[in-house]
Amino acid sequence: MLQGNTPTLGVIGIETMMDALWMHIVELVLAFKAGLDTLVQPLNAIHPALTIAVLAGVTVLLTSGFTKRFKTKRYQRLEEEFHSWFAVRQQALECSDDPAKGKQMAKNIDQATLNKVYYDYFFEGMLNNLLTTYLPVLCVAAYVNEAFRPENLQQMIGQSSLLTISSQNG
Repeated sequence: MLQGNTPTLGVIGIETMMDALWMHIVELVLAFKAGLDTLVQPLNAIHPALTIAVLAGVTVLLTSGFTKRFKTKRYQRLEEEFHSWFAVRQQALECSDDPAKGKQMAKNIDQATLNKVYYDYFFEGMLNNLLTTYLPVLCVAAYVNEAFRPENLQQMIGQSSLLTISSQNG
């Protein structure tokens, strides 16, 4: 039996597996970058600014398409559940002859169900947006940052930046 700070065999196995998984992810990212480099090479021949503009436009189109098409079943279920409970809450506010009693019923609905459903709906939507909007945008931004470093731009167009803004104050 192992004692002290010596890792057990199970931990070593998990670390090895995670290292192998990470190496596969790195290989996948490098293959994606090489493929994207090949795709944008004709645009780079014209000008790198055109490449960046096309990448930005394609990213906007893809993310808007992803956002419209990809919604998890859980998100759709939570959206329906939230709207139905919200409608019940609104009916409680409007239906009662006594406004104080209606407010109390709405408060009970909020505390009992609506708040939990809302937070689940909110976080599921946030994760959905993270995967369909923010992650693709960040991936393209990382690609642009890597592919158009000053050294690469110097080789492509003979200057280290695409745009230089001069000012009178230096």
